Amino acid sequence: MIVEDLTKNIKSKYKNKQAKHKLNNWMKGYLQERIEFKSFQYNIAIKHINAAYTSQICSNCGYFLGKRSTSNIFHCPSCDKGVNVHYNSAMNIKNRFNDNEIKLNTNYLVIRSLLLDRNKRMLEFKTEPSKTLVDV
Repeated sequence: MIVEDLTKNIKSKYKNKQAKHKLNNWMKGYLQERIEFKSFQYNIAIKHINAAYTSQICSNCGYFLGKRSTSNIFHCPSCDKGVNVHYNSAMNIKNRFNDNEIKLNTNYLVIRSLLLDRNKRMLEFKTEPSKTLVDV
């Protein structure tokens, strides 16, 4: 089973310590506990992954910085696909398992830089003229 690490603290814009504490102790602790219990009960191995930016990547083409609409639809400007935001994030978490460059403890800024580089290469490849035989 591949899951995002739910034990990390949320970086909050709130300055109030009580608000930060409440945000970090919401249902994620209970959810993490239940996932671990059920996986132990049914002898299922858990693999934690770094979930940074998984909600902003298109699960279809890999384009970074897609848009989320108010109707919970993730829209990719690159491949022009629309998909449920939760499904999109889940597929990206699944795909992150096979990503050799992004580890569990990789800093989010490093991940952002890596994803932007991938975007750049993808867009360059997409706009590259096809190589055909010309006047041989």
